Amino acid sequence: MIPLEDLEKQAVRIARRYSSSFADIEDLAQIGRIAAWQASEKEEDYPLGYYKKVISNAIGCEIRRQRAQKRTPLGGFVSLDSPLSEEEDGTLHDVVGHEDSSFLEVDGKRFLHDILRKKFGHRNYLHGRRGILNQPNGRTLARRIVRAAISEVAKIPLEEIPSRVGKIFFEDMGLTGFLRAIYHNSPFEAVQDAYSDNFLPWDFNQVPKKYWQGSEGIKHGADALKWFCAKHNLLKPEDCKRVSRATFKEDGLRGLLQTQFQDSPTLAFQFLFPGIKPEECSSINPSGHWNSLENRRLALVSYLFAHNRPNIEILNPEETYDQGLKHFVTASSLSSSFPGLLYKYNGNVFNLFHSNYPAQILPWTLTCTWKNEPEKTVAEAVRWLFDKYLGIPLEEIPHHASKGLFKQVGFYGYYSNKRLFGNSTYRFIDNAYPGSFTQSDFYQFRKITRIQVRTINKNK
Repeated sequence: MIPLEDLEKQAVRIARRYSSSFADIEDLAQIGRIAAWQASEKEEDYPLGYYKKVISNAIGCEIRRQRAQKRTPLGGFVSLDSPLSEEEDGTLHDVVGHEDSSFLEVDGKRFLHDILRKKFGHRNYLHGRRGILNQPNGRTLARRIVRAAISEVAKIPLEEIPSRVGKIFFEDMGLTGFLRAIYHNSPFEAVQDAYSDNFLPWDFNQVPKKYWQGSEGIKHGADALKWFCAKHNLLKPEDCKRVSRATFKEDGLRGLLQTQFQDSPTLAFQFLFPGIKPEECSSINPSGHWNSLENRRLALVSYLFAHNRPNIEILNPEETYDQGLKHFVTASSLSSSFPGLLYKYNGNVFNLFHSNYPAQILPWTLTCTWKNEPEKTVAEAVRWLFDKYLGIPLEEIPHHASKGLFKQVGFYGYYSNKRLFGNSTYRFIDNAYPGSFTQSDFYQFRKITRIQVRTINKNK
């Protein structure tokens, strides 16, 4: 069976091909992950190509759905009043009852294996035609299952839920697949849905995976710091002296501090009180401030955070490119935020970022500033684009390479350089993969596409 890590990587790569903006990548990747997981549940030894097709189809369907702005799936939803099957007279209400009623009294973990699967069908109680995910109030049904498992089967007191309910709990209850399909494999998300407003993510022994990362992680961090500020009555900059790194740890926010603020309370205080400049903080010596690598790193993390981006030190080059740095990182904005920071780098933004993040920043991650050997650099960029960023095999490149794709991924400036490539897709690709294709490879694909479109229109 294909490892889940490989399927995760494919979901992200394929999402990049279809996303209209950097912000859409994670949402589309999640659609692909769920589709791949559903396919893997069939316990068949499918090749990787099969899963790639499943992911592409799922993402393509979601994009078409969004474009059409459909509100209901084809054929409509299955009502709770619909019969469970042709052989049974009961309805879904008979299985899970109403929101305000108690769950069926069953013997321990058998409530899933003996009741749900019997009523909804083996392997289909989640995704089948009458499965939970296809119900108009499927989230309500899922919420009641979570509460039943925790409160009625395991009988866990409310105050003990954060310390006792995790992935191992759902595994013991036979709800691993349920957790993945409905709650993105996040115990906290399941608990929060079932017991809304009772807990905070940092109440748990461990926050959800990647909770502090990405654009959503930035929002989570902002909410957590506002809560932290209110709890400790931090009303003005001088109040920050009353709390320390240990205070963040005691409140369950050490992970936030490490992920987004280089484990520096000072940088977190800059978020709480944006008017504070680094040299005004008591823990920083203004003299020779930018001579310190740590201070330069803290400034860049603060700059990224102000633009709703995570600390890129924890990302790989592909994930860093997903942040779309070239759209907002400029010398003027950096100089305005941190006077003197660029002086050590002769005003060169790329040198500033690359020297501090050599593993994350590639020549094409930021706005192109290189002039030496442009053909060679563009060739490296194109090979990186297809081989690592999009994960497209060599033989499939003519199928995907197009003006639209290069615009979408931010490579149009290189592609449209008339002196180098003259807007020729073949010349652009041949520069990176010399001798691998002929002009007819690209022309033939476009010709076939036009013939198919004309045939379809004629049949209409």
